[in-house]
Amino acid sequence: MSKDINNQEGQSNTLYTVLCAGCEYKTKFKKGDRVIGNGSGYSGIMIIDGVDDFLTKALNKLHWEVSSEDYILGKRKVNNAEPVCDNEIKPCT
Repeated sequence: MSKDINNQEGQSNTLYTVLCAGCEYKTKFKKGDRVIGNGSGYSGIMIIDGVDDFLTKALNKLHWEVSSEDYILGKRKVNNAEPVCDNEIKPCT
């Protein structure tokens, strides 16, 4: 049983509610969170800027606008980040 507790240590079960176009979405992310790609071709650390209203409305699935952390810190001249949905990212540890 202690093994299960240790595996859950540091993991947050907090869910946030996001409203977009009159629909509520539950998510474990919020604006300003640092995230990384979840094995889906995204590389580097990204910062969540907010909800991508267009994709969320069009696909009826919560999508986030993100910025590359390297771009924000001035290490890159181009922001190569694209909108992502919850299952394409994971929290940065």
